[in-house]
Amino acid sequence: GFISYINFIPNAREYAQVQLTQPMEPTTCYEVSLWVRTEIGSGFQMTDLGLLFGDTAIASPGGTLIDETPQISTVDLIGEMWTQVIDTVTTPLASDYEWLTIGVFVNDASTISISPTGTAGFGLKFMIDDVSVTKIEIDTIGIDLLADTSICYGQTINLVGSSTLGTTYRWYDLATGVRSEE
Repeated sequence: GFISYINFIPNAREYAQVQLTQPMEPTTCYEVSLWVRTEIGSGFQMTDLGLLFGDTAIASPGGTLIDETPQISTVDLIGEMWTQVIDTVTTPLASDYEWLTIGVFVNDASTISISPTGTAGFGLKFMIDDVSVTKIEIDTIGIDLLADTSICYGQTINLVGSSTLGTTYRWYDLATGVRSEE
């Protein structure tokens, strides 16, 4: 695990970092998945866990905030129950991502939420498991919207929604970084 918040040291951070087994191909779409939870008993839950891909390893000077914008960032609160984070990322044309850094890339004031179910401790530690980065082959992209569907740059898909009461639709625009829910 790694520390993402200490309540008496502003923006204290640790990050998990790994060199990928092979570089990601430019302009290729990948599915990224991991399981995450907070350490049991911390009393905190948090949003904005980020996954930052890069061509080189980066450092957190003195255990402080890395001022970078991750390609993937969670919007839901993560607490003590294991939660799967799954999203897609497309590598830029002039890049061969070789490194993945996982952590919180925004300041404390905009991320911390004290859990209503526990007494807050001195900080928050994320636990991660089963991280995978898998190339999405063009012919495997499904249109079955009963499950998550990913499309890559240059591809299109027509969505026809149901008017059933209580139905919600959620999507993420990789080009603009906008998440929408209807």
